Amino acid sequence: MAVSKAGVLSFILPVFLAGLVTRPLIIKDYAKQLANHVQNANISVEVVSEKINQVVHSSDFKFVLVYGLAAVLTYLAVQLYKAVTEPLALYCDETKYTYLVDGPADGKSAEERVRDLKRCRKVGDVPPVYPNGWMSILMSSELKKKEHKFVAVAGKNLVVFRGESGRPYVVDAYCAHLGANLAIGGSVHGECIECPFHGWSYRGEDGKCVHIGYAEKVPDFVKIPTYQSCEVNHRIWLWYHAEGKEPDWQVPELEHLTNGKLQPVGFTVCELDSHNEDTPENGADVAHLDYLHGPRAFVGQAHFTDVSWEPHPTEKHVALLRMSTKPPYFFGLLNLPANTVQIEQIGPCFATLHLDSPVLGELQLIISVTPVGPMRQRIVTTGYTRRGPISFYIGKKALYEQYYQIWGDLPVWANKKYVRNPPFVKEDHLIAKHRRFFAQFYSENSPKYDPKDESMDW
Repeated sequence: MAVSKAGVLSFILPVFLAGLVTRPLIIKDYAKQLANHVQNANISVEVVSEKINQVVHSSDFKFVLVYGLAAVLTYLAVQLYKAVTEPLALYCDETKYTYLVDGPADGKSAEERVRDLKRCRKVGDVPPVYPNGWMSILMSSELKKKEHKFVAVAGKNLVVFRGESGRPYVVDAYCAHLGANLAIGGSVHGECIECPFHGWSYRGEDGKCVHIGYAEKVPDFVKIPTYQSCEVNHRIWLWYHAEGKEPDWQVPELEHLTNGKLQPVGFTVCELDSHNEDTPENGADVAHLDYLHGPRAFVGQAHFTDVSWEPHPTEKHVALLRMSTKPPYFFGLLNLPANTVQIEQIGPCFATLHLDSPVLGELQLIISVTPVGPMRQRIVTTGYTRRGPISFYIGKKALYEQYYQIWGDLPVWANKKYVRNPPFVKEDHLIAKHRRFFAQFYSENSPKYDPKDESMDW
């Protein structure tokens, strides 16, 4: 069967174009072979030009071109819409970013390699594992009306539920009758949570059993422990005190969050094995800022300057961290103004960050460090910025930037040994000052870590 020059060309040309796009390793040999095929087929320039002209003006080519262009534009439009409307939601990969294990090696899976690192870690002489104070246990958006969630925090197993009134309650997770877990299969009725085993119903306000479906009378003494909580700044907080004392300070309400001036832009979550004091101590560790973090700003390397950390002059449970970040020249041309950041550490388990930048706008972050177990922390950051699509996008980028900075700390926190009396140099004086500040959150009965009784496999 005779093959025309145009037929040969219609086969060779698409393959040649695909080769140019994919750029295979044998591209030179491929090009030589293609040239030989064209020469052997004795194809003239006029034939090649005519064939290309036919393809370009064909209806199929126009359809593919229009379809491809429409697909690209649609994709870009969807991505732009997501960028200015879809909140950020990031969960840290503990294996990859905390233990720097990116897959199997040496005949072991990634999980086995992480277990080995946890098993051989030396924790050191750490302070008590659960400090006294307010702890963030859930974001408000995680608990709808008549919903309940199981929460492990500060060595306690709890159930958090929202009554039909919208009020959240925190009670012990176990039924006083036969010990069933109220959070696993239980249900919410009015302002009470009902046990999944026999239907015993407990009032969220005081934990009293108010109804037993099959009993004529409810014993007056039956109740489960309740815990003081509050809902502020779009979060649910639990008060913990080893001595059972009532709160001597409250979670401050951030006005711009509650009056609607600032809009939420998302959240980030990290869980890791570390001591609760390690994360807030970072604020007083001035020397590590430039060394460990860089830090990376939106447009490249920058430096922290004018860093100060001081306990609040009147509120003893509060400390203030102030610093400036000076971005480099934008592409070597534009000298960007410095950003001033203020962080308030409020109690042992959370802090608020406020940034009002002429370039980035206003940004508010709430950073919580909640002890979900001994030497196990859950770090949740929620971000808020001014209303508007551009501010929303910039706020998301800023929240991601803060998340990126935490990445640098994770492998240090999760693998370090606590040194109770370190050899400080003069420039480390703020770390010592922070440890004295943090000591106020421990009391006589604050639980301590015992390596004989505890395992790193929580």
